[in-house]
Formats: sequence, C-alpha cells, structure tokens
Amino acid sequence: IIFSSRGKLYEFSSSGNMNRTLERYQRSSYNTQDSSFAAPDRETQSWFQEVSKLKQKYESLQRSQRHLL
Repeated sequence: IIFSSRGKLYEFSSSGNMNRTLERYQRSSYNTQDSSFAAPDRETQSWFQEVSKLKQKYESLQRSQRHLL
C-alpha cells in the first residue's frame, strides 16, 4: 500500500504487481537524483521560457475576461 503525501491511499499493490511498483519507484527516485545534478540544457530552458510566456498570457486573458463580466 502506498500513500500520497496527504495521507490518502495512492496505490494498492497485490503480491503480483508489487515488484513492478518497487521497480517504478526505484527508477523514479534514481531519475530524480540524476536530474538534480545535471545542468539544464537549452531545450529545457526554452521550455521554461515558453511556460513563463504562456502563464503571462493566461493571466492577461483572465484579467480581460474579468473586465468583460
């Protein structure tokens, strides 16, 4: 049984799929450790910039919508 950070049941594993769940956890934690040491590449930086622009556009559209209502 795996619980989320909020204490809710996240996943229930029977004995048949427990190994797959543990392997998935190990891959995830291993990838997280590796990515924390790697410098972000240009593509990643580009995506962060794109997300930032889209957030600004979204907020602008929300403000415009509020003024229309």
